[in-house]
Amino acid sequence: MGECHRDPAGLDPKLTDARYDLASAEAASGEWEPAASDFRQVLKERPDDAKARQHLGGVLLPSGDELARAGSPEPAVVRYREALAYRSDDAELHTNLGVTRVQLGRFNEVQTELEAALSIDPNSEPARKALTAVQAQIKVKGK
Repeated sequence: MGECHRDPAGLDPKLTDARYDLASAEAASGEWEPAASDFRQVLKERPDDAKARQHLGGVLLPSGDELARAGSPEPAVVRYREALAYRSDDAELHTNLGVTRVQLGRFNEVQTELEAALSIDPNSEPARKALTAVQAQIKVKGK
């Protein structure tokens, strides 16, 4: 009999449905990094799986949020940018990416993200407030 190859999670790589369920359980428990890793693997096995794409974007957003709160803006930006590949029309994601870029002093990029958030959701109060604050900072720095 042939040997069954298993990954570190103990799952046969062909058991994509089980991996998807595992990723979903990890996400429900707030285990963002393992969930992201498992959703990435599902997408390697089934690149057109729309739910896995959506859920991967969904776990990358709070993963980025945790990194930003922990004072790690650069890795947070990386997570948010990766999430954009799966959730480009998410106003909250654009807002969080923009606000995190403030910490890095990338004001032009901040403005672009916040404007994107407002184009998606013109009523986004967090994006509107952040954009007003950034524009005031740009104006002060420009003088």
